[in-house]
This record gives sequence, structure tokens and C-alpha cells, in this order.
Amino acid sequence: MDIKKSRTAVPAGETPDGNDIAEINKYTQKTLSPSEVYTFSVTLCDNDVDRDFERFTVSAIHKFAEMFKGVTGLFDHSMSAKDQTARIYKTAVETDPSRQNAAGETYTRLKAWCYMLRLPKYDELIGEIEGGIKKEASIGCSVGKVICSLCGANLKQKGCGHIKGKKYDGVICHSVLSEPTDAYEWSFVAVPAQKNAGVTKASFVSKNYNTQKGGMKNMDDILKLFKSADSEVTLKKTEISALAEYIEKLTVLSKDGEAYKSALVSEVTGLAASVLPKLDAEAFKALCETLQAETLKNFKAAFSEKTDCLPQLNIGGLDESADNNNFNQFKI
Repeated sequence: MDIKKSRTAVPAGETPDGNDIAEINKYTQKTLSPSEVYTFSVTLCDNDVDRDFERFTVSAIHKFAEMFKGVTGLFDHSMSAKDQTARIYKTAVETDPSRQNAAGETYTRLKAWCYMLRLPKYDELIGEIEGGIKKEASIGCSVGKVICSLCGANLKQKGCGHIKGKKYDGVICHSVLSEPTDAYEWSFVAVPAQKNAGVTKASFVSKNYNTQKGGMKNMDDILKLFKSADSEVTLKKTEISALAEYIEKLTVLSKDGEAYKSALVSEVTGLAASVLPKLDAEAFKALCETLQAETLKNFKAAFSEKTDCLPQLNIGGLDESADNNNFNQFKI
């Protein structure tokens, strides 16, 4: 939910107090005076479900509170030194008892205070911050666990049959992000993944950012860019190359997946036909082709249990006079 309130973190012309300047000077080479510094606050992340159908745990937010101290601020996750504009000097975890997230937990957010130098080159940026133009933010981090909200599977180790954003019995599936392992930057962005984001909003995370090849975006970042774009999208040459390689890998995986599913459909259809002799095999096969592999695997397990209960038939044929009571009593 976007917060529409207009609140400037630091009013125009305000300078940090003695306690704040002491915290700021922990990160400087020379001792700065309050008049040399401009400060503002930004909400880095919260425990609400975001646009990517993901949310942080409260424990992750508390851990991030320490990890983000001293972290630099950029533009659009550029990972370039020339885009460094601000630095976090203190953080705090805040809760709103009157508000709950999608999991019924008390709304919790991580707030950070950042400083910039009052240099002529930053005058325009300071004006944009105070005017509410630059306010959405996104964080760069990585986490140890990505858990399915419905079945509890650790998606960093194995997949599950649930799809993020899809409703199951009226409940929307999402991923729960926990156990932070790194927090390396935050950025001003146009469209943050978390809906509550930035200087006058709360914010989100761009996870597992790839710092190789001059800060090239990873596929999650590129796909998010495509999803949020309402006009042309510009990519660097390295990003285009990475995207082409990614698509090629997906093509190979898609062919392997199709072959696996085709074999699974045939196997499930054969098992079903052995258990249900009157089954229209072709119609059932057509139905199976519309199902996901996880559902087909469940069908396979169920039909396999039934076929194990069937009697073993004499290859030479049935003895009409034999006692076939066991067979006659078998029912589905």
C-alpha cells in the first residue's frame, strides 16, 4: 500500500545535532561540522508483502539494522563510485501496533538516517529530496533463506509447486526472506519493489545483486525493470549479453522440462488406465498435459499405491475355476 502522506525527513536548512554529528564523524576522514552536512531519513525495508510477492521477517529487519550502518547510497543500483551520494550513519527498527502485514504480524520497518556533504554539486539533489521528487528507495542485499509462505520449502535449496502471487484457497502465495548475509548498498529508484519505500515512504530490496562486470544487473533486476517499464528500456551491452545467455539457458531447460513432463504424463496415464479400466485414456492424457509437474507427481504416487494393490495375474491366463474372490473384492 502506497503511503500518500507528504513528510520531509529533514526540513530545508536543518543541520544535525551534536549526537548526530558525532555518529557521522565515525565515517569521515576529517571532523565535519554540522554546517557542512545535510541529513535526511529513509525507510529501507519493512515486513509487508511487496510487488514481487516477497516479505522480510522481523528478525531479518533487526539484523539489517546493524548491517546497514555505514552503507553507501547510490542511484539505480549502479555500483559505481561516481554515483555515491550519501551514507547511512544510524538506523532504528520501528513498529506500528495499529497496522498488520499480510501474515498478521505487527507492521515493522527499518528506518535509516543518511548524511550528504553540503557541496554545490549536491544542491540540486537536496532540492529534489526536499521537494519530494527523489524519495523512493531500494536496498541491495542477500539472504540465506527464501521460504514459501504456504508449504515452508526453502526455495534456495529446492523448488515447490506453489507460484508466487497465485491464490491458493484464498491465500496469496509469497516468499519469506530471512537470515540476511549481506547489506551492501541502497539506491534512489523510480519504482521500488516494496510499496512503502523511500525518504517519505518505506522501501525495498534488490536482492542478490551481481557486483561482477562493473555492477551489471542480475536477471531478477532486469526482469523487474521490464515489468515496471511503461516505455522504452535501455540496457548496457554487458546486460544484453547476459540476458541473451540467460534466455539460451532457459530454452535448454524448457526443452528438458517438456521432455520430462511428457514422460510423466504418459506414465501417469498408463497407471490411471491400469487402475480405472473404463477410463478414457486419451481424454485423461489431454487433461494431464494441462497440469503442472508437481500435480502429476502427486497423481503418480496415488495411482502407484492403487496398482500395488492389484493381484498379480498368471501369464498363462486365468483359471476360470480358480478362486478369484480377492480380485472380485478389489474396488476403487
